Amino acid sequence: MADKFNPVAVASDSKVLTRRFEITGNYTYIGFAEPGTVETAARWLIQRLEDVGGAQTDWDVLYADGNDSFNSAWSNRASESYS
Repeated sequence: MADKFNPVAVASDSKVLTRRFEITGNYTYIGFAEPGTVETAARWLIQRLEDVGGAQTDWDVLYADGNDSFNSAWSNRASESYS
């Protein structure tokens, strides 16, 4: 897997990726995709950061579908399974 705080390391070359961020409660969602990818396409790499320390000092970084592949839809980020 990529470095947990540098998921773009999984890209094979140095392309610019589209990014999306959303903060919901104790979760922060971060998505990466090729420019022009629609949010409903299953071509996003999505991370969910969980504030496990309660004071934004201890974070778990999990991946949608449990992998660091570009195979999830940003629009489904809240209902994806993470590990």
